[in-house]
Amino acid sequence: MAGGLGLVTVRTVRVEQTAQWVDVPVQFGYAGLVRFRDPIGGVPVVSEALRTGFGAVVKNTGVMHGAVQAGVPLGFILAGFKGKEVPYDYRVDQPVLVGSHVALTSFPGIQLTASYPGYEQAVQLIELPRVSAEAEPIEIDLGFPLRGFGGLRVHFKSATGSPLGPATAVLELFAQPGPTYLFDLRLLDGEPVEVFEIPQGNYGLKVRLGNGLCRVPDVYQPIEIGSGVSESVVVVPDLGEVQLKPSNQGGQAFDGRLIVSLCELSNLATDGNGIVMNHVANFTLDSSPYTIAGIPNGDYVGRILLPPQDGVFYFSVDSVSTAEVEILIDR
Repeated sequence: MAGGLGLVTVRTVRVEQTAQWVDVPVQFGYAGLVRFRDPIGGVPVVSEALRTGFGAVVKNTGVMHGAVQAGVPLGFILAGFKGKEVPYDYRVDQPVLVGSHVALTSFPGIQLTASYPGYEQAVQLIELPRVSAEAEPIEIDLGFPLRGFGGLRVHFKSATGSPLGPATAVLELFAQPGPTYLFDLRLLDGEPVEVFEIPQGNYGLKVRLGNGLCRVPDVYQPIEIGSGVSESVVVVPDLGEVQLKPSNQGGQAFDGRLIVSLCELSNLATDGNGIVMNHVANFTLDSSPYTIAGIPNGDYVGRILLPPQDGVFYFSVDSVSTAEVEILIDR
């Protein structure tokens, strides 16, 4: 994708390695940073740990023809405008971009349907200005709060008494009825984890370990969130870690970004096209040491997605020692 000086692409242009010239069709760009507010004023009540379960659906109502994209990085939208930085909080701010063949001062008829935990749904029409270095936020009020907010304190216990952390996990709260909210957690052995700004109501609770490699308990644990802090105990399996040691054909250590896909060995299958990994979890490792912690004990298979590699590798994890895997990077 490309953008700059008020012109943007609205679709990805594939570039072949042998290409000497690349045609990039562009359109007039219209964009804004939509900033959601509490209707009483101020910043909405949103948990710092909240990962998903909020945001806005954006569509073009058809007043003018144009292709809408939401969540496009501001760095892309403002490409070409030197020195312009617009800080934003992904929990309450949403960049919106429209590409159109029509040259206007602003693009009308963009509808946002905002859904935020604990707030009534809000629908509003906005106009987007032409992309320029003056990217000021467009402020929109959410619906009114529904029942208020509360907190949750989760106590993690090992099934065998082994140490649990440090490890990362995701708390999954399934509203009954309603959406599912995901909260990023960090486990420290023996320490409860607290999450605040949860809408009051009845939920089912699960915890995703190892980026979703394992979920506990097997069925949703019922939990009620009131105005105070609710308590929950989650029993988790023993956790271990793996350290990947990538190198090239000459034995030189690789020190770039790795994107790794893992699944339990029991979820490995084959078909006419080769090995199929089911129920995978992906990990992005920016630099050495390439360690993935908080993995439930067991047997695993992995594949390197970036840089793209052929084949898979196998390893076992236990809570006693770190599994080490030598990986050949051939590209």
